[in-house]
Amino acid sequence: DITENRLAEKEIVQNKELLESSEKRFRLLYENAKVGLYRTTPDGTILLANKALVTMLGYQSFDELAKMNVEQDGFETPHQRKAFLEKIEQTGEVENFESTWIRQDRTPIFVKESALIIRDYNGNTLYYDGTVEDITELKQAEEALRDSEERYRLLFERSADGILIADVETRTFKDANPALCRMLGYSKES
Repeated sequence: DITENRLAEKEIVQNKELLESSEKRFRLLYENAKVGLYRTTPDGTILLANKALVTMLGYQSFDELAKMNVEQDGFETPHQRKAFLEKIEQTGEVENFESTWIRQDRTPIFVKESALIIRDYNGNTLYYDGTVEDITELKQAEEALRDSEERYRLLFERSADGILIADVETRTFKDANPALCRMLGYSKES
């Protein structure tokens, strides 16, 4: 009997050590992840957030961030939060959901978010676990490209000089602006 008890005690100690080791590894992974990680409730209470998310949103600490309510202050417009909640409640998850959040200094930050819903045994929502990537630079680059393309299009269309775009390899004309068409007596269709 004593041998069985000692073996059981030894197994309990080993399991406890394994659990503590696993917990420590998870905590290190969570805290050192380069993407933002969070846990929030449906009403917007922030339960957990890693350093990356705290920094991304311009806060000094988790305690400071936790005072903010995602529902009230997290999104640039209320309809973005509403769309997120509708999607996650219907499907149980969201993937690559793009929205605009508000940093502590009230500046916008463009994010891509993926999250899972965690429910209790009765199907009630407990919280959402998710990841967040800052895509602000990507969005700014896309906007700059759109602006550049629009400036080029306006310059091309409104230039008093004739402009022709041709493919040298295939020796075909790709486009001509209205000024060149008028000069040569053609329409764009011909």
